[in-house]
Amino acid sequence: MPAITRRGFLNSAAIATTAAGLSKVARASDNQAPPTKDGAADTMEFSQEELARMFNNHKFPPRPDEPCPLPKSSAIKDVRYKYRYRSYGSVIRADTWLTSWAADGNLYSSYADGFADRVGVICHIDGVDDWYYPPPHVGFYAVPDRVFAWGDAKYPPKFLDIKQNPTNRTTTGNAIIMGDDPFDLKFRILPPTELTLSASSCCYPTGGLVKDDVWFYACQYRNHLADRHGNQQCFSSGANRFRISRDLGKTWKWSPFDEHDPVIPEIGASAGGPAMKFGNAHFVDFGKNMEHSPDGYAYLIGHGTTAPEGMANWSTGDAVFLARVMPTSEAINTKSSYEYLAGRRTNGSPLWSTNFADIKPLFQWASRCGITNITYFPKIQKYIAVICAGWPNGGGSQRDTWIAEADALWGPWSIVTYWDAFAVGGYFAQIPSKFIKPDGSFVLFYSGDWGGPTPIPRELQKQSTLRDYPSAEYTLCVAEFQLEV
Repeated sequence: MPAITRRGFLNSAAIATTAAGLSKVARASDNQAPPTKDGAADTMEFSQEELARMFNNHKFPPRPDEPCPLPKSSAIKDVRYKYRYRSYGSVIRADTWLTSWAADGNLYSSYADGFADRVGVICHIDGVDDWYYPPPHVGFYAVPDRVFAWGDAKYPPKFLDIKQNPTNRTTTGNAIIMGDDPFDLKFRILPPTELTLSASSCCYPTGGLVKDDVWFYACQYRNHLADRHGNQQCFSSGANRFRISRDLGKTWKWSPFDEHDPVIPEIGASAGGPAMKFGNAHFVDFGKNMEHSPDGYAYLIGHGTTAPEGMANWSTGDAVFLARVMPTSEAINTKSSYEYLAGRRTNGSPLWSTNFADIKPLFQWASRCGITNITYFPKIQKYIAVICAGWPNGGGSQRDTWIAEADALWGPWSIVTYWDAFAVGGYFAQIPSKFIKPDGSFVLFYSGDWGGPTPIPRELQKQSTLRDYPSAEYTLCVAEFQLEV
């Protein structure tokens, strides 16, 4: 990418990690033992290595700095910021806005970890946020021993059995977004949906689709786990269960699957399996009521890795994967109904398999294939992907974003542009098809400014083709862009 000056916004402050806390061993008292699956004990002994891994979200472990393996797009020259921006922070302090354009003209969306119009949700058990589990402790969650501190050699954290925790219930948010002007939207916030956890410490929204007035809402279980390299591997399972509403969010019915038996048959590293392939599962946006689906299928995008110790956390991965299923209540809740992209034939047509073991990446780029959302642009007959490249530790306040395009959903894909440290840590970026204009202008929905003010060292940044970035807050942010065809 050519070197172009852009607005600097690096935060000079950094989250400090106490060196002493990482150089000593936190020991349990003499009358306590490491926790067992029965939850008999609630404190344990940590080694120096384990402590370092737990606090690794305050550091930046290295990631591969390989060039993008995708060719440069010849069809789309660039993406230009049009200097229109709106934050809905006055009414919303939450993230994970994943929208679907329904037949009634409204957008139906999830939200997580915060409040929208004074309706709050929390997707993780109290105390678990930012803690990283040693591998034997799946089914437990960590609680800091002191307020405002996550523990150190003097004050080790406590581990509690999730099943015995009286607050082992999480909630996920439901919202209807109304209006034809993305800079003047109205929100109808519906009652949150509650779920009781038994083995995972978090349950987050991971995708949503409204088709023929039926709302399919995918959820994902997570545990916080640092692998032996210090990288976060938070996925315990991907789109492991759906909840379904046949009255546009008034009532919900959960699918029969859970973290022990996910509908997409994969168990991740934080639940005792290998690093995941199909993490966050987002629906491809085919327009109003899926009007531009090529074959009537709903397509899901997941990110993760093909390597046993590859990168697969909530914000980044090594590869993007594709699956499809018919958008009916029966098919969504039937494992055999799912088909997985298993490669392409020599003529470019896709190979599909009902065997998850056959799945192949849609595209790959080590540690830069994270949260991915894909939208179809009917005017130019292109699929546009917006990809978040987070950091291996899952934290930090600055994440990269890049844009790719393809004529067919299954590829081949080409890169359009790469934005380093986009919008003060922007993430969950998507292009809602409702606001695409015939001239190629569109808006991005995204959130940002989560993860603390940890600045990325300048030598680890890539050069960006975007001269100026919009801002970002921990809310729903809207910014307008233009495709340069």
